[in-house]
Amino acid sequence: MNTKPTALGVVAEQIPDILKDVSQWVGWKYVWKEDAKEWAKVPVDCADFSYASATNPATWTTFDKALEAYGDGKGLDGIGLVATKNLGMVFADLDRCLEDGEPNTTAAEFLSHCTTYTEISPSGTGLRFIGFGTKPAGFTNKVGTELYDDKRYLAITGAWWKSAPASVEHVDLGWLQHVTNRTVAPTIASGERNATLTSLAGSMRRRGMSTDAIEAALLAENAARCSPPLADGEVRGIATSVARYEPPAVKKVTIGNMTWTAHAATLTDIEWLWDRWLPRGFVTLLAAQSEIGKSCLALSVAGSFTDGRKLPDGKRPTQLGKVVWVDTEASQVLNYSRARKWGIDMTKFVVPIVGSGTEDISLTTDHGWASFVEACAIGDVELVVVDSLGGAVSKENDETMKDFVHKLAGLARDLGKPILLIHHPRKLAQGEVDEMSLDRVRGNSGIVQFCRVIWTIEVPDPYSDSKRLRVLKSNLAEKPQAIGFDITDGGVTFGFAPEKPEENSQVQKAMAIIRDVLRPGKPGQPASIFTERAKTEGVGQGSLKVAKRALCIRSEKSPEKGGGWLWSLPEDEKP
Repeated sequence: MNTKPTALGVVAEQIPDILKDVSQWVGWKYVWKEDAKEWAKVPVDCADFSYASATNPATWTTFDKALEAYGDGKGLDGIGLVATKNLGMVFADLDRCLEDGEPNTTAAEFLSHCTTYTEISPSGTGLRFIGFGTKPAGFTNKVGTELYDDKRYLAITGAWWKSAPASVEHVDLGWLQHVTNRTVAPTIASGERNATLTSLAGSMRRRGMSTDAIEAALLAENAARCSPPLADGEVRGIATSVARYEPPAVKKVTIGNMTWTAHAATLTDIEWLWDRWLPRGFVTLLAAQSEIGKSCLALSVAGSFTDGRKLPDGKRPTQLGKVVWVDTEASQVLNYSRARKWGIDMTKFVVPIVGSGTEDISLTTDHGWASFVEACAIGDVELVVVDSLGGAVSKENDETMKDFVHKLAGLARDLGKPILLIHHPRKLAQGEVDEMSLDRVRGNSGIVQFCRVIWTIEVPDPYSDSKRLRVLKSNLAEKPQAIGFDITDGGVTFGFAPEKPEENSQVQKAMAIIRDVLRPGKPGQPASIFTERAKTEGVGQGSLKVAKRALCIRSEKSPEKGGGWLWSLPEDEKP
């Protein structure tokens, strides 16, 4: 005897309003098909309860009338929506993809890409996705996975999948050919296994999947696609590492208002590796001029999280672990030498490699990026440093650099780890003040968009070598107090931040004299010209020396016989 299935009831309040506003609704009921030996969901006209058609608008109705007919006890098992081209929507139907209430690998992959309204099918074992988009040209439906955007109807339950958006969103379906049309799943090569599984785990966690569900999906994917498969323990480690970060809460969209106090209570607190300086799950940019100590500062900060030494603000880190360090400027030997001199534990630093490790890694190649992600996904890695952005991406002023930073931001988000990205500013334009600002970040202007915190290093006092570290931008917290530091052979020492000194009229006059004599394009000038000019204008020799140092003026012996000393502009100011 063929028992009629019991369909899930319709939860009307959870169906998106944008679907309710469409007058393309039908009812449906189970009908036994003897030839196919199965119960089919047949569309029904809610006006007279005759069969409806997905190609005959006369048999469709409004949502309210369909819901009323469903509740009239006339034998309807549910309601459905007809897909037509004018809706601009695509419907994805995955049958039997839920196992004990958890999505299988294919469903998990859909959930990671299809961030739109999703609900459980009438049988309770499938998922339906509804988003703005079209069915890809040439796409062929497979058993258990089908797409519709015209001349078909889909049974709607309102059994909203809680980890998905509650509203209909745009979906990019280019990846669906890869997921649903493959006969044999593409193999995940040895160098890409950790990166691929970590990315999949991050996507599933953001959809609210549990640790057990992520682990089960990863183990299945590992066994089916990885060549050779990773050890089960390593796969479980990836799942556990990613799942320790709480997924963002996804709530049903409602319209209304609330006070600031009430709204503040709904927001999730930012997690910090270093309070107000290094946020977990975001990219932090360190932008400052060349040879000012960016790499030294980053190494000192990294050492705090490997060795437990004090942070620049005097506090102790609460979490210790490893640091992934990617050097794109061929400075490995210099960094290793510093680490040894400063007593930093080099065994806690991880270097992603491709091949033998003798060549610099490129983060813009598939293998380089895969190796980088695999290193970042190591469970006890607490910090990732990329030194520098310019070395990683050569095309600074087009979309390439912006896209790369966006990609880094996605990785930081997926892993819940902080990435410290080192970068250089552009050179000053004529008339600009020598002070760091967001406008001076070199390359595509969109870079700062994906960096929620930006640090900079300055030397505000021209009469001192002490440097100042400060937060130039923070979208996540109140900016912390600036910190002063000095770089020595034994490491970096921290203290009060230096400030710009009050203007000294004598020094300012001396600087004006030097700038007037050493105009761009002129050769070096005898030192006597400056001393005589200063004497004539009442400027002391001490002030002249301070001004010379502040302007980085070069002093060289004249090649002519009996010649004195020549003063000239520094190399970077010559035309």
